[in-house]
Amino acid sequence: MITSDAASNQATPVLREEMESRRCARRSYMVKTTSHGIAVFKIDPQWTWQKEPVLSIAGCFTLQENWDSYGGHPPSYDTVLAAIDLIDAIPQHNPPRPRVVPLASGGIQLEWRVRQRELDIEIGPDSSYRYLRFDPSVTTGELDHELPLESLSDVEDLLSWLTTG
Repeated sequence: MITSDAASNQATPVLREEMESRRCARRSYMVKTTSHGIAVFKIDPQWTWQKEPVLSIAGCFTLQENWDSYGGHPPSYDTVLAAIDLIDAIPQHNPPRPRVVPLASGGIQLEWRVRQRELDIEIGPDSSYRYLRFDPSVTTGELDHELPLESLSDVEDLLSWLTTG
């Protein structure tokens, strides 16, 4: 269970089991608190709008196997951290907020829609990033791009595309 102050820079929880990850240079940390969930116990003090999507991302980690009754897998710890890294890489002070969607594959998808344009960024079960952008005025209903992100710095360009169209 995630408490309302789970994404607070004020929280000082007792650590029960620190989780290992190859993503260790972080400004936010997640700790397993019960068999039912996790807590994000330290958030960058400068974060404002990021807290809401980070809570939603953390909520995906609490999913159990077969969470969708079709064999869906919960995201791994590394996948959750990769999604939080993506949120952290967004440089804008007040960007459009993403919708956070768990994927049956064990991934997480962040979805944005501004006017007619749509941007989806998928964090795969292997913590890889892919994006899809859609603009019906340009593509007549076809997918515009479905390519891997080269780096998290590409997110700024994608959000600029989304908001300037």
